[in-house]
Amino acid sequence: MFGIYDINTNTALGFKQRLDIYKKTGFGGVAFFIDDNYYDKGESFLNLIDYSHEIGLKIMQVHADYKISNLICDESTNEYFDYLESRLKICEKFKIKNLVVHASKGDNPPVISSAQLEKLRKLANKYPNVNLCYENVRANENLEKILMLNIKNIGMCYDLGHAHAYSDENKLFENNKKYILCSHLHNNYGKDTHNLLSDGEIKWKEIVNKLTKIKGCENCLEVFPGHDKILSENEFVNFVERAYKDIEV
Repeated sequence: MFGIYDINTNTALGFKQRLDIYKKTGFGGVAFFIDDNYYDKGESFLNLIDYSHEIGLKIMQVHADYKISNLICDESTNEYFDYLESRLKICEKFKIKNLVVHASKGDNPPVISSAQLEKLRKLANKYPNVNLCYENVRANENLEKILMLNIKNIGMCYDLGHAHAYSDENKLFENNKKYILCSHLHNNYGKDTHNLLSDGEIKWKEIVNKLTKIKGCENCLEVFPGHDKILSENEFVNFVERAYKDIEV
């Protein structure tokens, strides 16, 4: 089963309409940001949680705010860990298995210290029923250090589009496949544009096939029509149908 990230910023459609369209198209699961900074029109991620449950869409993963990622390295504040714990509590309450997070932001982020890694270890151990899925981004030194902790509920969110834009998608997959808990699937032409899988230069089918064979790995399309595009209802349905057609078995 494949899920799809909510395309909430590219349409004026409300959350019920969007989720109904994902369900009708054939998606069995959905993913979205678990932070109200990513919603407008009076919506909340709690709306999406409740309505997903109501219509039988599995919440496959949720994504925390990535803008504070470099604070994981700042020993002068506990802001990153306080925020992360607040998201873990929500996931635990609603029985959401995978929380996607970032360990760095930008081309030259600070490097995480052993003291901060220990804070992360303790926090993960408090919430054993929620996976912290660290996503590969531009620079992955912090990601590598975190994965080397070998904590049961800390793993990797393998982002195919990021891997192609910033490194080597096949090498990154092979080097980290034992850590992969979930994925983000999208294509591009060398820049991180989150295109449909059928729109890009990545030879994605082999990697997606490998991802589906990882036990428990939950795979979600993270595709968008473009940052400035606002789709009508018909355009939105068409885009979601094209996304589904790529992974339809």
